[in-house]
Amino acid sequence: MKTIAKHFLALACLIAALVLAETAAAAQPDPMMASRVIQLVNQARQQSGLPPVVMDQKLMQVAQALADDLARRRTLSHTDASGNGIGQRFLAADYVYALADEAVSGGQPTPEALVAALLSQPANRDTLLTSGGHDAGVGYVFRPDDTGGIGLGTYWVIDLGLQVERGPGP
Repeated sequence: MKTIAKHFLALACLIAALVLAETAAAAQPDPMMASRVIQLVNQARQQSGLPPVVMDQKLMQVAQALADDLARRRTLSHTDASGNGIGQRFLAADYVYALADEAVSGGQPTPEALVAALLSQPANRDTLLTSGGHDAGVGYVFRPDDTGGIGLGTYWVIDLGLQVERGPGP
């Protein structure tokens, strides 16, 4: 009986370690994916006569946090599990903004497929091609086990913003 208990405990520890490793890996933004998405967005912006957006580390964290949240919940939404919308999430990251916009999508296997899908949808096209955007963040999660919920497998978030310059404090 002690042998069975030891095997069960070892199996439980292994499963917990795998889950923690997957969670830790998912929480880190993928700079290669983000760079490619921003490059594709900037190509579309250039074709529309708009200036490029630049990667912003605060928006990278905001976008990745929402992508992680959506993948965990297996859903697509502009609101996180705590009920926070884009403005609240930007401010929580100390990104004081004059413009905050977001595109959320899922199921696309590559940055090329993502940007093509977003540009084909009028509301998301408007988001990517907003004239006031300067900064960008991209969040991406791949869930190979995503057979439940809506079963997308990939979850993408693109956050665009224009940060307000802060003057000297009081």
